[in-house]
Amino acid sequence: MAEVPTDLNSYCFGKKVNLSEVHQSLKFLLIPRDIVEFRAEDNCLDIATSSDRGSLFEKFLSKRYDLKREISETKAQDCRLDLKTTKNSKIASSRLKAGEKNLVNKEEASSKSTSVMELLLGEGLQGELSIGLVQLKMTCRLIGKESASLVIFYAEKNQGNISSEVLVKKGEWTNIGSAVKDLEDKVKTLGIPQTEISQTKEQDETTYELQLK
Repeated sequence: MAEVPTDLNSYCFGKKVNLSEVHQSLKFLLIPRDIVEFRAEDNCLDIATSSDRGSLFEKFLSKRYDLKREISETKAQDCRLDLKTTKNSKIASSRLKAGEKNLVNKEEASSKSTSVMELLLGEGLQGELSIGLVQLKMTCRLIGKESASLVIFYAEKNQGNISSEVLVKKGEWTNIGSAVKDLEDKVKTLGIPQTEISQTKEQDETTYELQLK
């Protein structure tokens, strides 16, 4: 898994500096895991990156622009999230009618239920999350005002060093099933005794989605 961005650094400029042009000049230094957010009201770029790369951007930008202030970490804030659980169930039945010719009538009924739970996490602090019968832990780091990086890992001590990352955005539902599947795959690869992620009845399907509020 790619290294998770750990530092959020702010680079602010005078009002005459175009943020899009600054971003364009940085593109040759950016790598896929770097996340750039525009903060137009302060004419700043917020860049979430690994701790060893923040000084690289500061050095590059300070040579080309008059930075209003040095790199600064944003004040810790709360991550407000919604967890939506959607369960789709299908019940199939068949009825045999005896007569001159045996007839089998097949019927299928479906139902859908949705529930939403609010989660409040202190930025950088651990919180717990239940997915099916499994307890997970999660840390949240805000990236600008519109997105957050969530690092999810098992609550069990013998699996606590295995993690998966998912990016969530404000107002957009993100299915976290892929992150949980990534955890399962890593457990199998390392040969650690597995935890059953979910128990489903035949033709039942449950999805878990998160969004930043």
